[in-house]
Amino acid sequence: MKEYTYGEKLTEKIIVLHSQYGTQIFTICTARKEHKCVVMGIVINKGDLCYRPNTNKNNRMKRISIDGMSELESLATQLNKEK
Repeated sequence: MKEYTYGEKLTEKIIVLHSQYGTQIFTICTARKEHKCVVMGIVINKGDLCYRPNTNKNNRMKRISIDGMSELESLATQLNKEK
């Protein structure tokens, strides 16, 4: 399910990710409708906080749950420790 890799956290609300769409900035938002987290596959309910890409390209409707973003960040931290 994971098509994104963690880049860096610019602020608490802005995170850089890398994917097939290139390097993108994701910002925290409130879901206006139900979505499926592209990292974990879980449902993001209307009104939940989640991350969305700042783009008007093909993946503009993709959402990542707060838990999904935490998982990407944890994975990146583990990989950096192994280096």
